[in-house]
Amino acid sequence: MENPFEIIARRLSNIEDLLLDIKHRPSPGPTSQSLSRSKKIDFQAARDEYYPNIPESTVRQLTAHLSRTKVGKRILLDRDEIEQDQIEKRRKSSKTLAQEIDVQFASQHQRKGGQKSV
Repeated sequence: MENPFEIIARRLSNIEDLLLDIKHRPSPGPTSQSLSRSKKIDFQAARDEYYPNIPESTVRQLTAHLSRTKVGKRILLDRDEIEQDQIEKRRKSSKTLAQEIDVQFASQHQRKGGQKSV
């Protein structure tokens, strides 16, 4: 029968060798999972970056319709989705609004045929 301490010592040396191999092995490039993780942003960081000087309750309302992932107490939002949402919510310039009004007015007041109104 073998000494149990020798068995434990042998196993520990095997574990140490494996750990050293892992430590000195060249690391692979970024995986798709790590790239997708970088697209997520913490709620507090998103608030600081995309909604500065806006109260937290308002930011929660503005981002309520966006997809979110909860990791423990942290809420993660998708950067691309936040940016797309902000683009959609941008105010239009007065020149663009005037052009849209002209097009809408012209389409609503076109003559459809029939008798002339006197």
